[in-house]
Amino acid sequence: MIKYWSVLTLTLALAIGSLNVGCVSHSHYFEPAPEKHTVIFENEKVRVLEVVNPPGGVIPLHTHSHEAVTIIADPAKVRIRNSAGEIILEGIPDGGASWYEPNSFPISQENIDTKPIKIYKVELIDTVRTKR
Repeated sequence: MIKYWSVLTLTLALAIGSLNVGCVSHSHYFEPAPEKHTVIFENEKVRVLEVVNPPGGVIPLHTHSHEAVTIIADPAKVRIRNSAGEIILEGIPDGGASWYEPNSFPISQENIDTKPIKIYKVELIDTVRTKR
């Protein structure tokens, strides 16, 4: 069931993104860990990333600047720290899809498992938030 929703979410993101095809620069996005991020698709409205963090791998302090749907394809035990080095989360993220708001506080991710964690992230780039 998780694989079905993952494929459906990625397909939907690609369909939405293809409505306004164009290319935007993303070289600045991967400064914390460029070797762990792969762009699957990107245009002016959406960016689809595959993030793979191997056992013992660390994604240094970073922030998330866009609303996003995150899909845990291959779960693994991770440790999330804040900028003071305090552990704010430790465990195995649930599989499936989750919605995330942008965050302004830096976090890091360390894979403390014996297997890689694989995450697909669908970022909404061209969004304007309005009050309802």
